[in-house]
Amino acid sequence: MEMQTNPLQNVPLFNACSREILDELTSKSVIRSVHKNTILIMEGDIPHSIYFLLEGAARVFCENKYGKEITLQELGAGDSFGKLASLYKHPSLASVITKSECKILIIHAADFEKLYNNRSELTEVLSQQWANKIARLSHHLKVIALESINQRVYWALERYSKLDERLVRVSRATHKELANLIGCSRESVSRALQELKESGQIKIEGNLVILCSSLDDIMTA
Repeated sequence: MEMQTNPLQNVPLFNACSREILDELTSKSVIRSVHKNTILIMEGDIPHSIYFLLEGAARVFCENKYGKEITLQELGAGDSFGKLASLYKHPSLASVITKSECKILIIHAADFEKLYNNRSELTEVLSQQWANKIARLSHHLKVIALESINQRVYWALERYSKLDERLVRVSRATHKELANLIGCSRESVSRALQELKESGQIKIEGNLVILCSSLDDIMTA
């Protein structure tokens, strides 16, 4: 008899985990369909669940008292969030909002904590993921703090392009997303795109941006 597919088997976090752990996690979970623009975690709140994004897209962001936002991470199918704040009962350092219709697997923090404490292989993979997350955020902050607007925009385009082989579809909404990701205004993004185009580092064809340089060349320019 063919083994039934586990919804967590396509989550990269669990690549090194046994099927037994995946089944144990899934048995404690529920799967929900969530509408676009739904806040799943609010900055400052202590989440009571861990979320695994099975389908759709979401965004991790921080916001100041004036409503200015900065995007910390774009999430897609296979990503997860809420683990650290839930396990250690610490207020979340960022908010998470859906960018599309999503299907999400949700595990209550208490159930996840029991597995985390009793399964060494789960502890190991989570520790590695947290280390990788810290490294990504540190690089993100370094880019925002030290690079020029043009370099920051190209870096952001490169991140988006990984989904479409160095082709990025740019719209008014995407200008805002790029601005939120690198901590600048939409107008600054528009000027940077124009300057990158004039220098031959990108091509713009309609709403399509084609990257023509390597990120290393841009960052050392």
